Amino acid sequence: MFSFVGTVLLWGSIVGMFLGLGSEGPNCTAVPNLSAIRREYKDRDDAIRIAYENGAYSYQQIIKEFEVHFTTIGRIVHQPKKRVSVIPGRR
Repeated sequence: MFSFVGTVLLWGSIVGMFLGLGSEGPNCTAVPNLSAIRREYKDRDDAIRIAYENGAYSYQQIIKEFEVHFTTIGRIVHQPKKRVSVIPGRR
């Protein structure tokens, strides 16, 4: 038996498919995969910070992609923010 919220979500996704919104809906954006983030940013720390801050990736996923120790990830994401370039790959 569907709950009210489940029914609303189901019908919302069906209507979204007919309107050409896809499964992500009108307000959702696709999250780039970690290897794409890694390629976009020259600076490793910037790439790690962006990957962590978008909220889609855990420490373990970032560790596996960037092959660094978990304390390195913690140091990078908790250090005072420096300016990250607006254009990926540029400083």
